[in-house]
Amino acid sequence: DVIRKTEIARPNLYNDLLIRWSKEYNYSVVDFYSVYKKILAGNYVSEDGFNIDPSYPNGNFFSADGIYPTAIGQAVLANEVIKVLNTTYRAQIPLINLTKYASEIDKVK
Repeated sequence: DVIRKTEIARPNLYNDLLIRWSKEYNYSVVDFYSVYKKILAGNYVSEDGFNIDPSYPNGNFFSADGIYPTAIGQAVLANEVIKVLNTTYRAQIPLINLTKYASEIDKVK
């Protein structure tokens, strides 16, 4: 299937559809669309209080290409998956402590 020009600017339509189907068929879903909206708005703070900065090129979420997440960004997305797994399957997977992770990354630089 090909995305038409009229569909490109409306990802929320597909996101809403996927959310509706996930509820209808009892599937869990990681709503990355909503996560990215929160990050891009500058309103994402991790459970351990680490602020995510989406600004480019000096922020901590996007890598040097301005498209893909950094290691910190990948950890944010991993935590979102872990939250859904923990909620859906009553798992007890610990979240990545972003503050600690970021300090370890800074040691390597």
